Amino acid sequence: MAFALLESLAATGLLILFSALVPSTWLRDGFAYKGFVILLIATVDAFLVQKSLEEVFPSTFHLILFSIVPIVLIAVLIRVLHTKPQLQNLLVKVQDRFLIMLFVYLPIGIISLLAVTVRNLV
Repeated sequence: MAFALLESLAATGLLILFSALVPSTWLRDGFAYKGFVILLIATVDAFLVQKSLEEVFPSTFHLILFSIVPIVLIAVLIRVLHTKPQLQNLLVKVQDRFLIMLFVYLPIGIISLLAVTVRNLV
């Protein structure tokens, strides 16, 4: 749980860094659904990369495939969703449901991080 918390904070930090680097008009309208799409595709991509590795270093083709395809998919989905307010609302509602779990997940993650820290120090 402690590592999962740190991993989630890193993913959120990358999304914040991304939003600071791109022009403000890209994410100003619909930040919630765009961020959700980015994190959803990145999570699925990370899962597929981990599943395909199986303790073997991937080929250059796989590395390119797992880095270019998600970026293109994110761009296409955001472009399609930009014209579909109903789908935007659906994604925001799904994101709100996931946000509720944060109220359970965050305290458990913090307690786990404290437990790991105390165990390593003692």
